[in-house]
Amino acid sequence: MANPQPDEFTRISNELFEAIILSNFKKRQLNIILLVIRLSYGCGRKYAVLRQADFKIIGIDKSDIKQELLLLAQSGVLTITGERIALNKDYDRWRIPRAQPGGPGEFKQILKRNLAEKTVGETPTILVGQVGETPTFASQVGKTPTTELVNHQPESWQNTNPGVGNSPTFQTPQAKGGKGSDGAERNIKETLKKSKEKQTCEYDTDFENFWTVYPRKVEKQRAYRCWKIRIREGLSEGLTTEDLVRDLVDAAKNYAGECQKQGTQQRYIKLAATFLGSDKPYMDWINSAQDRQEDHPDTHQGKKKELIRSLYMS
Repeated sequence: MANPQPDEFTRISNELFEAIILSNFKKRQLNIILLVIRLSYGCGRKYAVLRQADFKIIGIDKSDIKQELLLLAQSGVLTITGERIALNKDYDRWRIPRAQPGGPGEFKQILKRNLAEKTVGETPTILVGQVGETPTFASQVGKTPTTELVNHQPESWQNTNPGVGNSPTFQTPQAKGGKGSDGAERNIKETLKKSKEKQTCEYDTDFENFWTVYPRKVEKQRAYRCWKIRIREGLSEGLTTEDLVRDLVDAAKNYAGECQKQGTQQRYIKLAATFLGSDKPYMDWINSAQDRQEDHPDTHQGKKKELIRSLYMS
């Protein structure tokens, strides 16, 4: 019978694990990723040392593994340097489709339900033994018993606590500092709320630069989701992160300058999520107003006429 020991395990963050679960990897790709994780994180390193022939242990022939590794490397999932293979922790750069649209949101709901089920259990009970024996608990140590106590100590036992042996008085969760089943459930909700607030505050530096200059600061988390989508799309088209960030920040600056110049009221300024939306309105603002004016067809026509006139005058 298998008996895995808890002191030997592969340590990987839940966030990265969830990204793997919610990505639409093929069976071969998933087996490769799991093998890399076991031989890197599971060995206390950031990379695994693997030869092409080693992948036979997961059922992939040497003639096929080269193509699979190349695909995962081009998709930004693995980094390969000779025989050193590592998992790219920046899953936002993975060019792998999601397994199911809306998956992360649904996953959070399932996770929330499982966390609540783990913490809020049944009320613990006390199993009272014979006189003189130490009572045993049917639940974890530290939980507050709610069963009725009986005076079971022997006559020879001298008790210095006058309250022992009396019928217990039950307190509300508020009186017990929020303990008990209702208090525990309330603590879970508060923990989940704080965790959610913490997640909403974790934005990368590039987006923070964009947000600083954007003229209307509403729905930041939604704007950040659109930001990451635009970055991923740009990377898939062969653009660099530096160029993408520069264009988006420049577009925000130019749009903010135009709104200030026109005296646009806040309610008429586009939300950042709309500005970064699928229709890509920001594309119209990557260049400054002066550049856009120079690119205007009428300006080109005027320059053409001026050139012809100068030729005739010379």
